[in-house]
Amino acid sequence: HCQVYSHCHSRMIQLGADEQTLNQFRELKQADVHASTAILKPNASGSTSLKLSWIWAGVTRHILPGADAEPTDADAATILEYKRVHWLRARAQKMRWREEAIMVNYEMEWTVRYFLYKREYWSEASSADGGRISAGANAYTFRKAAMWDDLALYADKLFRN
Repeated sequence: HCQVYSHCHSRMIQLGADEQTLNQFRELKQADVHASTAILKPNASGSTSLKLSWIWAGVTRHILPGADAEPTDADAATILEYKRVHWLRARAQKMRWREEAIMVNYEMEWTVRYFLYKREYWSEASSADGGRISAGANAYTFRKAAMWDDLALYADKLFRN
């Protein structure tokens, strides 16, 4: 069927078919005739990123009088089922992206809170031993507290933009 369609398409071009006709009957590529198993295997790996071929996107049948291949209700039902499955998958993907955006916002907030927690940890480390730590250790704890504070400020500023 693909060879017949491609042959007819090339002949339409040679005959000088108008733009509207050529838009309706596009060039057939291998990806356009790839069989979809979306209904048979709805949870197959990579099936959420599949795009529906232009063939399924509203091409109407124009059958010549007397042709023996009349469209059936089963054909329309099958096409409708493919479109329905494709729409549901696209909707599910949109919902996953929305959920991911929400999670990223929470993760940014959690990161800043963790940095602030570490700042407090190092600020309290100097007084944890009753203030009897060496001057070098005390300077180290202040430096670590300042580092975590700087990270918290930087992350908060970065995440707000």
